[in-house]
Amino acid sequence: KAGHTPVWAQAVSGADGRYKGPSSVAVKVADRRTTKAAGVTGVVFSAKASGTSDGSVRVGVDYSDFAQLYGGNFGARLSLVELPACALTTPDVPACHQQRPLPGVSNLFTARTVSATLPLTASGSTQPLVLAATTLTPTGGGNGAPAGTVSPADLKPSGSWTAGGSSGAFTYS
Repeated sequence: KAGHTPVWAQAVSGADGRYKGPSSVAVKVADRRTTKAAGVTGVVFSAKASGTSDGSVRVGVDYSDFAQLYGGNFGARLSLVELPACALTTPDVPACHQQRPLPGVSNLFTARTVSATLPLTASGSTQPLVLAATTLTPTGGGNGAPAGTVSPADLKPSGSWTAGGSSGAFTYS
């Protein structure tokens, strides 16, 4: 885990069972003003590898402290996206809001983490990778998350409800 932030990084072993990636990953979490200006509901952060080896690292966010921040199932809807580097320097510029979904994102609702394995370049890398844990779709579900969507029902004043007793079912007609 990167200090007192919700961001973490984990070594990923190759096919031979040995890790051949960067020796360290420096993580910097953007402040709330930058995150909001970049159009992100969640966390914006950068990851920069150092050392002499390039390789894959699993990078993730522990969202247990803000799983319900933007309503029910917020944490379950989180995914990881890449943002342009300018999202950190000029987040008010619309072009800096372009989100590129990352492949292979895993959102483990029961563990309250969202993560992806990323190839990081340590040797000769000048720019950090800018990432965000944010929502892509308004629906939840999957990986043990509560499923369902919330939307207004088309109810008429002339309608009536019938309860199904202890089964919990109900009918509207």
